[in-house]
Amino acid sequence: MPLTADDRLAILDVLARANWAADAKDVEELADHYAPDGQISGAFQAQAGDGFRGDLRRIFDGEGSLKRHLLANPVIEGDGDRAQVTWLMPVFEGETEPALVATCKVTDELRRENGRWLIVHHRVEIDPSMTIDVGQGG
Repeated sequence: MPLTADDRLAILDVLARANWAADAKDVEELADHYAPDGQISGAFQAQAGDGFRGDLRRIFDGEGSLKRHLLANPVIEGDGDRAQVTWLMPVFEGETEPALVATCKVTDELRRENGRWLIVHHRVEIDPSMTIDVGQGG
């Protein structure tokens, strides 16, 4: 069964809310958008399970000041209860100076569980042209 327009909107809402939680460095809110087996890979690492929240805290600590994560050019594919979204994420400094600090390609895999779309795998690839200092990614 193809994804409906409601599915696509719900998926975009999850990703936008995850970005807002990342901006706020809100570990609990961000973790709430991940499936129990959810993980982050690529430029940043957060493993599924008991250590996930600690990994998120470490990522946020590495970012230092406020960062603004934007969702751009999403392409959504999938059917039934699974989806993949490929999108671009420009990251802006939000506290110390007006600056673009990273551009990234993101691939998210999502799964519908109990009527809710949740992130299963969030892969961040920072563009090679960027020389940044956002924790372990730069």
